[in-house]
Amino acid sequence: MRFKSTAILLDFLVQVPASVERLLTLLEVETLQKAPARVAMLALAYKAYSITTLRFEHGVFIGTHPAAAVKAFYPYACKFLIATGQAKGIKDAAVDVLDFGV
Repeated sequence: MRFKSTAILLDFLVQVPASVERLLTLLEVETLQKAPARVAMLALAYKAYSITTLRFEHGVFIGTHPAAAVKAFYPYACKFLIATGQAKGIKDAAVDVLDFGV
């Protein structure tokens, strides 16, 4: 599924029924917006068991040094990253799930 922003993703996640959650495997977000990003990523943490790809096209600074990009993204995504590792049984499983840029 493709979403214009993290605000729209969050709106969708709070309304999606539990029966549909397991079908959420590929999620694409055009723009990571700072304000709703933390709550959206927290909502995704509860659905981490089924997500195979989470892609952000804009909002995470890909052109910077990788460590700087991680430092900027981690405060929003820490709960999702941890939950993905626990759901998949591999500590760094989220590395394979996340995708950034065009």
